Amino acid sequence: MNVKIWLQNTWRISVYNTKIIFGNKFLYALLISVAVFVLFSLIYIFDSTSVSLEAVYNLLRVPALLLLIYPTLMGIQNDADARTLEIIFGIPDYRFKVWLVRLLMVFVITMLLLFPLAALLHWAIVSFNIFGMVMQLMPLMLFAGSLGFGLSAIIKNGMGAAVTYIILGVVLMIVFKNVEASFWNVFLNPYSENGMNAILWEEILLKNRIFLTTSAII
Repeated sequence: MNVKIWLQNTWRISVYNTKIIFGNKFLYALLISVAVFVLFSLIYIFDSTSVSLEAVYNLLRVPALLLLIYPTLMGIQNDADARTLEIIFGIPDYRFKVWLVRLLMVFVITMLLLFPLAALLHWAIVSFNIFGMVMQLMPLMLFAGSLGFGLSAIIKNGMGAAVTYIILGVVLMIVFKNVEASFWNVFLNPYSENGMNAILWEEILLKNRIFLTTSAII
């Protein structure tokens, strides 16, 4: 009975926090992410003669980032609009734990979404290791989500943080456009067909994942 009650309470708390995180727009965010994923996948399939794992990684990256951007950038703003921000910050040693749990929930939801989308590509397009693909995406998701939340906490405005986030993303894309095989590249694709020595590529990839994960934690 205790386990049942605990599971019920955990479910209720998760649903309540999910509504706050996404500003009661979780279903819309999910539908938009899946719709964009399907659209990009169809465009790629009809425009390409063959499908590579590099393309699969890029296709899965799109819905994951779309699902992450809104709750991490607008989460604090949603709390302020719902008049729950004052309550959270008024409880000693509690305010940081609330958003730590919410961030973890956002990452878990994103990861769970990636599995069926990856399975769909595995079934419809090309065979690959679904679990391995999702795990390769998670360091980037951790970095992107943590960066978005960090900007929203510093700027203290959801729209201002979103504009800054987009500008920063464009700058990073320009900077790393011609230096793809660098462990500093936040957009590094682990399945890139660059012809590099396999041992050297594995070392760059490992350093890149350490860099992304460490930056996310910081």
